[in-house]
Amino acid sequence: MAPDRIGFDRLIRLRWLDRAALLAAELRDTDALHRAVLAQLAGELPGAKARLNTASVLTRIWWRIPAEHIPLRDEALAQIQGCTPEERLVFHWGMCLLAYPIFRDVAATVGRLLRLQGTFRQAQVVSRISAEWGNRSTLETAVPRIVRSFVDWGVLVATEEKGAYRASTQITVARKESASWLLATVRRSRATDLPIGDLLRTPDLFVFLIPSSTGDLTPSGLL
Repeated sequence: MAPDRIGFDRLIRLRWLDRAALLAAELRDTDALHRAVLAQLAGELPGAKARLNTASVLTRIWWRIPAEHIPLRDEALAQIQGCTPEERLVFHWGMCLLAYPIFRDVAATVGRLLRLQGTFRQAQVVSRISAEWGNRSTLETAVPRIVRSFVDWGVLVATEEKGAYRASTQITVARKESASWLLATVRRSRATDLPIGDLLRTPDLFVFLIPSSTGDLTPSGLL
C-alpha cells in the first residue's frame, strides 16, 4: 500500500538543491535551514505560500528525513563537498529517494517506460502512479512537477510531442564511494535486501550509469 503522504509537490530546481545541501552541512538544524532556504528563495520564487512549501520540500530532502536514514544523509553531506555538478546530482537523487516515496515511484515508473519505449508521455506516468497511490487529485499536480524537476536537472528532455519526454545522456558514477552510497539509498528506500546486481539495474536509477568496474561493490556499513 502506498503511503498517505505525497509531499514532493513542487518544482524543485537543481540550484536550490545545491544551496540546500551546502546550508544543511553548515547549519545542521531544521529550523535554521528552513529559514535560510526560505530567505534564498525570496528573490526567485513569487508568492509566500509557494516559497514556504518549496522550502519545506528542500528541508526535508537535505535534513528532515526519517531517522533511520540519518547516517546516509551525513555521509552525503560529507561527500558532496567539492563535487562536480554531475557528482552532486548523485547525492541529490539519493536524498530524494530517501525523503519521498512518491519521488522514488515516479523515478521508477519513468525508468521503466524509457526502457520499454525510449520516450514516455507524462499522462502515462500520472496514470501508473494513480493506480499505485489511488486516484488523488493532488497527484495530477505532484507528478508533473516531479517530471518538470527532472527536466530542470537535465536528466529528461522534452520531445516535439507535447507532454512527451526522452532521457538525456546518462551520468557515469565513476567513484566507487558515490556508487556505493547511491545503491544504499535505493536499498533503504525500498526496505528490501536486493543483491548488488539487481540494484544496478533498478529503474529508479535510470539517470545513472555505474560502470562494470564498480560492479564488484560489496555491502558496506551503509548498504
